[in-house]
Amino acid sequence: PTETPVREVEITSGYPTRIQGAFDFGGALDNDGKVLYRLNGMLRDADTQVGYVKDKRFYIAPSLTWKATPDTTFTLLTSYQQIRAGSTDQWLPADGTLKSTPFGKISPGFFSGEPGFDKYNKNQAMVGYAFEHKLNDKLAFRQNARFSEITTDYRALISELGWATDAAGNPDYTRLQRYAFSSREHAHTFAIDNQLEYKMSHGIVDQTLLAGVDYQTSGFNTQLGFDTDVPTINPFDPAYGYSIASPAIYSSTYQKLRQLGVYLQDQIKIGRAHV
Repeated sequence: PTETPVREVEITSGYPTRIQGAFDFGGALDNDGKVLYRLNGMLRDADTQVGYVKDKRFYIAPSLTWKATPDTTFTLLTSYQQIRAGSTDQWLPADGTLKSTPFGKISPGFFSGEPGFDKYNKNQAMVGYAFEHKLNDKLAFRQNARFSEITTDYRALISELGWATDAAGNPDYTRLQRYAFSSREHAHTFAIDNQLEYKMSHGIVDQTLLAGVDYQTSGFNTQLGFDTDVPTINPFDPAYGYSIASPAIYSSTYQKLRQLGVYLQDQIKIGRAHV
């Protein structure tokens, strides 16, 4: 949040099909300037250089500052982001990209996956605050905290296995091998930091003492899937519409972290005496 008024709106477009709007507003909500706000946002709907792969994004971040007294300030910070997209990493072989084949080269816009299967969905949310209270001219207390959560759902048909071969072992440039991969992830984090700051001066010496305690806890859960029972695809005449089952989970992991920290800092500046 800012005392200076902010009014900005942006619209952009591009190729391939791409439209994006964004805004940034901020300023005071009251005549005394004790309550300040800031609101940022963005919305995108776009294609990519790869067929069937979209890039859709939504983001918004409201924040609010309350100056309760000249010595006490509280700022609330929030944000939310949503992504609906796919993977532009197509993992194509050298024959057909760097080198030509009897059918020529693979189009740069070729999509090696399946439109009804491939996806990359992500949701991310955060809420936190920053609090400061000056006990006097020399001593101040601050507390900052944040909770965040992220979920990701990704799956794709990946063609890094290269070309299938015929009975004689020669590459069959009409059959590009693929496998199915999936990844589901969920993570959450909470962090808080408490600190005391003390300032003092001794002639030409300015000294700032900072002491604090911080704590954080986080959890991360991931499930990975894999399956090779996937039809091949002809990159020079691709056919889509296959029904691909979600790959079987081969790895499921949960990790948890807790951390406690204590810190002390002494900053000394030596210069001219104060007038």
